[in-house]
Amino acid sequence: EFRDAYAYVIPGYDVQGEIDYLMVRRRAGCVRRGKDGVHKHLYVGDIERGLGKIYNSCRLIDDSSVVFIVESWTDALSLEEIGIPAVAMNRVANCQTVLKPLLEKHIAMARDKEYVVMCDSDNIGVAATRDISDMIEELGLRCRSVCPYPGRVKDANEWLVADRQDFEVSMRCIVEGA
Repeated sequence: EFRDAYAYVIPGYDVQGEIDYLMVRRRAGCVRRGKDGVHKHLYVGDIERGLGKIYNSCRLIDDSSVVFIVESWTDALSLEEIGIPAVAMNRVANCQTVLKPLLEKHIAMARDKEYVVMCDSDNIGVAATRDISDMIEELGLRCRSVCPYPGRVKDANEWLVADRQDFEVSMRCIVEGA
């Protein structure tokens, strides 16, 4: 049952591009909510290694000129799917505890980039976009925040699934405007 339920393995990369942790995701139909303790994700190793890290953090200092910062790994993978570099916070609290120290440590490389902050369109996402953008600007780095979601779409992954062509064209326009 485990193999049937937990079907997807997503690697998390550190700043050097090395696999840092693995996240195992359940198939959508296998997620049960309630007191049974079944979770959507399992982390190989200490759970803090997954949640206490930035997903795809190697993008923060690689040779790309524009990097999107989003809330979840599904949003980051949606952008990567169309060829746009992205990192995910994994949880909003990682802005100050993980993202800021990483950017400070690699500030020379970070200065060569523009960061586009694009968190979810809900209240938490809007606040996170503001907080992350403010933190990046306080470090003296180039940053833009955007909330381009059409209609009821709340994040990058939902948009990719709903209308891939519109998502790709819109994201390219944001990158070209950088």
